[in-house]
Amino acid sequence: MRFRFAACLKPFVTLAALLAACSEPNQPVSPKGYGPRFSQTAPIGGASKITFQSNRNGNFDIFVMNADGSGVTQVTNNPLDEYLPLFSPDGSRIVFGRCSGICDIVVINADGSGERTILNDGFPGAWSPDGNRIVLGRNDGLYVINADGTGLVRVLDPDFVTDWSPDGRQLMIVSGRDGDLELYATNLDGSGVTQLTNNTCDDNSGTGWSPDGKRVAFNNNCDGDNEIFVMNADGSGVTQVTQNEFDDGGPVWSPDGTQLAFESNRSGDVQIFTMNADGSGVTQLTFDPGVINAGPHWVRQVSLSNDAFANATVITELPFDQTVNLTNATREPSEPIPSCIGGSASGRTAWYSFTPTTTGVLSASLDRFYSVVAAYTGASLAGLSEIWCRSPYVVKPWFMVQAGTTYYFQVDGVFGESGSLTFRLEEIPPPANDGFGSATAIGALPFSDAINTAGATSEPGEPASSCSGSPTRTAWYRFTPSQSGSISASVVNAAFAPVVAAYTGTTLSGLTEVRCHQFGGQLTFRAEAGTTYYLQVGSYYSDQGGSAEFHVVLTPPPVASYYFYPFDPTVFDGVQFFNNSYDPGELGFQSYQWNFGDGAGTTTAECCVTHRYAADGSYAVQLLVTTSDGRTASTSQTVLVRTHDVAITRFSVPNAASAGQTRRIEVGLSSKRYSETVEVPLFKSVPGGYQPVGVLTQSVPVRPGGRTTDFAFSYTFTADDAQLGKVTFKAVANMLGARDALPADNEAIAAPIKVSR
Repeated sequence: MRFRFAACLKPFVTLAALLAACSEPNQPVSPKGYGPRFSQTAPIGGASKITFQSNRNGNFDIFVMNADGSGVTQVTNNPLDEYLPLFSPDGSRIVFGRCSGICDIVVINADGSGERTILNDGFPGAWSPDGNRIVLGRNDGLYVINADGTGLVRVLDPDFVTDWSPDGRQLMIVSGRDGDLELYATNLDGSGVTQLTNNTCDDNSGTGWSPDGKRVAFNNNCDGDNEIFVMNADGSGVTQVTQNEFDDGGPVWSPDGTQLAFESNRSGDVQIFTMNADGSGVTQLTFDPGVINAGPHWVRQVSLSNDAFANATVITELPFDQTVNLTNATREPSEPIPSCIGGSASGRTAWYSFTPTTTGVLSASLDRFYSVVAAYTGASLAGLSEIWCRSPYVVKPWFMVQAGTTYYFQVDGVFGESGSLTFRLEEIPPPANDGFGSATAIGALPFSDAINTAGATSEPGEPASSCSGSPTRTAWYRFTPSQSGSISASVVNAAFAPVVAAYTGTTLSGLTEVRCHQFGGQLTFRAEAGTTYYLQVGSYYSDQGGSAEFHVVLTPPPVASYYFYPFDPTVFDGVQFFNNSYDPGELGFQSYQWNFGDGAGTTTAECCVTHRYAADGSYAVQLLVTTSDGRTASTSQTVLVRTHDVAITRFSVPNAASAGQTRRIEVGLSSKRYSETVEVPLFKSVPGGYQPVGVLTQSVPVRPGGRTTDFAFSYTFTADDAQLGKVTFKAVANMLGARDALPADNEAIAAPIKVSR
């Protein structure tokens, strides 16, 4: 929220109250600001712009002019009053308040096109350094909103917000919390509040922080009118730069931080002036008698000191990091496009150069996801050769450099991204266990170690494992077990394709390979007590390396497991046993020993076997598995063999019947081993097949002497049956709750029945 200094010297809590109580809504102490900290030179094109409000046409509209007062252009024309325009950091947009009782927040393009209201009931305070967000005031607090009007979030209690710090971390607020207005810097979450002024008068800022973040411009009314002061960003070194009987207020910094624009009534009406930051060289920019021109905001269009290849920032020592703002960076006509950017460069680049004194490995990175950094060699922009590139699409964290060669680093955005990002360049040193003689000793297991092999080397005479070609970027470990047993070594979360090899021996040239493993997984081998083993960690590909985790553990026992089919076997079935045991050591199995529980068994190197049981029963089937290094495990399951069998042994139907006559039809079933529950559906023949007649379900016990259990159906013959002249019945026996071992005798068709009218 804003307040005015001419007719009213005290701020109001809400803008509505401010406008109602003060007679001159055109004279704000304009708290405005932007921008991340970065090197600055002259404004782009030699002439920057100032936006302001003016009532020259009867009500307040928004205007833009050159920094020398020329080229005044009206960019809004609305019957409502519009106040305190703020240029976006790149000068492409302007946000302002459009007020009538309450205010709306409006964003337009700098030429006045593309108007959009992003919020009702609020007033803008400052742009974020990257130009993506706006901090604003409402009755109930300070909010941050995306520049497109989305994502409104409350961040602080009600106060007057005047600026967003150049590094993006703080807001400048004007608060009356100690009885009069003072300036404070605070984090966006309200923590880390720093009071910058402390007196018995009212202090207020315009832009607030200078573009480099080192100074603060503000105004103070201790002498009865408003005067402009400059102080250090921590509140020290206060210097008064205007002193007269008029009101001077709303100071805003020029792009290069050498000048201030401000509003003053020293010419009779409120007009816009500029001066040097020390108060000298006062120049009036607007001359409109009877008109109020106020609320200046100076677009901070600046070019980076390292925008051009020829002006690349020279890096003299590592590690190096620097925050750079690409908002107003440019791309030179012959500038290369990084190969890993996918054709989506932003067109805004910055350059760095570094000449290493020793050969080694470097890592270059940016702290924003949608960004790219590329490394080149060459003496001129047109003669650059790309040697490395890192982007969201290609994440290779390091590259080799040669002593005495100058490398150029190009920083760019992706998908049009701009704003602040931090470039970091650092050396990746060899790991401490780079050499065989400095192998890391492994004590008790389990053992874990974080490692970065990007800077690792290979020694003359170093062995190449059978899992890879020549050794590259290797690190060494050694382990002497106190007890014999299997151990497993693995490389996980690796930024490269790892190879792990185990050796025995006492010298680098006298090593004998025990076993190796590539592309991740477990390297498992049997280690004998008292023998020292050397473990070599390297990369399968010569141009790879990076961070990883190395683990060594006592190899867990295997996990024995199997399943069988069918799950309800009978004496007529060959039961198939399928092994699905698992070896966490990843060596695989040497043998599978089966005990089928009926006195039979077999040992095989194959995974699967078949066995047939001679009689029904419950059989405990055990599997014992043995890995190639001698680790064992076993498991057991019960196989229940049950042979269920029912049969239709009798089907009784009449020889003849007539239409309308009801006759008995009997289906006789026998069960040889167990009492079964059986469902019997009865069907009759019809043209083209059979149709159901009825269904009966009942128990079928085992009966001696060939006796059957009868399913008795009653059927009344129909006129359709008589028209066909005959009917054939079919019966099917469906065993419920079990599988019939011999289903071929579960269906029967009776002799045809002659049917008359």
